[in-house]
Amino acid sequence: MTLSVREAAELIGISKPKMYELIHSNEIPSIHVGKKIVIARQALMDWLSEGDTNGKKAC
Repeated sequence: MTLSVREAAELIGISKPKMYELIHSNEIPSIHVGKKIVIARQALMDWLSEGDTNGKKAC
């Protein structure tokens, strides 16, 4: 299952701009389908469980 940027941001409780920032910095894995960006729900859950913040304070 995939999530839109908005859905993924809402799911983890951050803003859309912050989600785009994480996507563009390759911190959150994403898939580009044409002009649309989607996030695999399982990849997002894995990212959260790993606590992968690359040394930065979590959101």
